[in-house]
Amino acid sequence: MSAKVQPKTDDNLRETVLSQFEWEPEITSKEIGVTAQDGVVTLEGTVDWRFQKQIAEEAVRFLGGVRGISNEIEVMPEVKPKISPEQVRTRIEDALRRSAEVDSRRIRVEISANRLACMEMCTRGPKKKKLNAPPGPRPGSPKLKTT
Repeated sequence: MSAKVQPKTDDNLRETVLSQFEWEPEITSKEIGVTAQDGVVTLEGTVDWRFQKQIAEEAVRFLGGVRGISNEIEVMPEVKPKISPEQVRTRIEDALRRSAEVDSRRIRVEISANRLACMEMCTRGPKKKKLNAPPGPRPGSPKLKTT
């Protein structure tokens, strides 16, 4: 003798869907509203990404008692507040300042035996760069040759 399976009520089906959403980390029941009528589950609400809408539908598709799905979830990416021109300027200046600090750490200037050497430290070791000769010695300054 086999037991007859009772069909799920719409309230039970709704609770089953919400419970299934607990197993989907990409979506929450707070984002998506669920109603059920005669076995047809309707999903409503908004999500940030299309894949979240698809995951919600796939989570419901094979649940017992589901006869159909109406996926009315809207994809509405979160709009970040605009930043002011002053904030853009500040961010650019900060980035340039950081870049100058990093570049200045890569350059080494050496003077030995009246020779001036400027080296740029690369990932493969120092790379010598030839400097242009200065316009002319200033009175009292040592004579240097560039390499």
